[in-house]
This record gives sequence, C-alpha cells and structure tokens, in this order.
Amino acid sequence: MLINLVQDIEILKSLMEPHLVFSDKSIVLCFTHIDIFVKKIQRIPLTIAFPDYKGVGDRRAIEFIIDKFKEVIPHNKVYPVVVNTLGKVVD
Repeated sequence: MLINLVQDIEILKSLMEPHLVFSDKSIVLCFTHIDIFVKKIQRIPLTIAFPDYKGVGDRRAIEFIIDKFKEVIPHNKVYPVVVNTLGKVVD
C-alpha cells in the first residue's frame, strides 16, 4: 500500500508535467479507505516509503501524503477528500 502511494504520485506527475492544458484546472484528490491506511502505518512506518517524513500521528501522516500529491501539481487548485471504508468523509 505504501509503495502504491509512491507509484501513484509518480503516475500523477507523469500525467501532469507534459500537459500544460491541466495547469489551470481544479483537481479533486480522493483518498479512500483512510482507516485502513491509518492501521497500516501503525504497523509499517511511513518512512519506509517516504524517508523524508518526520511527522507523528495519523492526521499528520494524511496531511503529508496530501502535500506529496500537491507538490506534483503546484499550479492547480487541489481539493482533497478523505473517506473511510464506510464512505464517511473524514475531516
């Protein structure tokens, strides 16, 4: 799962870089099954996939991942939506 995040960021980067047509578009990032992600990072440190992660706590880990995606698309308005397995939006 953590390695998939790294791959997802790279895929997004490869899609966005060559296409300036996307540079002024808003993007909705949907993070689903966040409760499973939180359980996973309690067993496997986020630093395994992201050595630059220095935060502590679930909320900070989620914010860190959102920031990683935002780094790839800096010129876009990004609206992250975080949802748990039951489909409830997490604040």
